[in-house]
Amino acid sequence: MCLARFPEALEEYDAALALEPDDADLICHRGLALQLSGRLEEAVAAYTRALERRPEFPLALNHRGTASAARQDLEGAERDLRKVILIHPVYAEGYYNLANVLLLAGRVDESVEEYGRALDLDPGFMEAHVGRGLAHRTGGRHGRAMEDFRKALSLEPSHPEALYGLAVSLEATGNRKEAISTLRLAVERGPEGWPRRAAASRMLADWTKP
Repeated sequence: MCLARFPEALEEYDAALALEPDDADLICHRGLALQLSGRLEEAVAAYTRALERRPEFPLALNHRGTASAARQDLEGAERDLRKVILIHPVYAEGYYNLANVLLLAGRVDESVEEYGRALDLDPGFMEAHVGRGLAHRTGGRHGRAMEDFRKALSLEPSHPEALYGLAVSLEATGNRKEAISTLRLAVERGPEGWPRRAAASRMLADWTKP
């Protein structure tokens, strides 16, 4: 959804909810529009409202979990995401989102397990490979990290986070030449607004100093 269209989408959801105020799906979708526009507190309130009408609504629990994580409420996020998995145990994204929360909380080994469960359900889940690679790298397991980053890049060759992660692990294992070429690709191919671009550019400049 284009950012410029969020106000329009919210108006449409409000109009629909005026006719069906207890429609949990509409309330949840309105919450997602709020979340994607950065209005996290309002989004959490909307998901909570949806869950009051449908207590075991996995989509609302999943979205409330990710919104809570973005607000640094990691306990609330973990609680919601574990409920998602309990209700819908074959939902790979639930395990992936839980793994992200655990990694943010510094529970690296637990996050690796949850990324693994997501990948057991969906071996082509590229973002889960990137996440597990980051978790392995955080734990100092650069060999395993590189395996996951390379797998992610086999699925999406220009993914900047996978390229960045691979470059950092290559450098950590003494392969600066390949690290430089990989990091250069990340800087060149990263989309506009990529949050690591400035850090990656500084790192590249440092690695290429004579």
